[in-house]
Amino acid sequence: FIRSQDQTGTNTARQLMPELQLRIHDVTMTLLRSLFGHDESGWWRKGVPEKVRTEVAARRETNPEGGSYDQFFELLDYRSIAAAPANWDSFDPYFAFGSGRGKENQLAWFSKLSAIRNRIAHPERGTVSVDELAFIEALADHFEKVAAPLL
Repeated sequence: FIRSQDQTGTNTARQLMPELQLRIHDVTMTLLRSLFGHDESGWWRKGVPEKVRTEVAARRETNPEGGSYDQFFELLDYRSIAAAPANWDSFDPYFAFGSGRGKENQLAWFSKLSAIRNRIAHPERGTVSVDELAFIEALADHFEKVAAPLL
């Protein structure tokens, strides 16, 4: 019974995850462009930390189809972008989803979400628990609420 519940939770999480990740992407890009401008010389150069730029550019270069830089962000890149000193004050109202004070505590959810996402993408790593599904649902609700006026 418990395993079937975990599998049901995993299937539900698998459905929620792409929408949640796209919402995180959309909020990130909207904030970056409003802070630094729509050109790559703005949002890309001024809003994305150098380490993330380097990793994203490498991913982009190895993809034969190419594409814009923002198509090659990975989940934890959004955490680095939000946590950047030039960005945090603007990202805080949208990305702070945690207990405790301070940026690190407020962004700790990224690590948890990344671990769950990896399990969803690689089923051999296990299933999503009821508590983890509740976490994803709460995070999806949070982003739906905070993103609505922004997007």
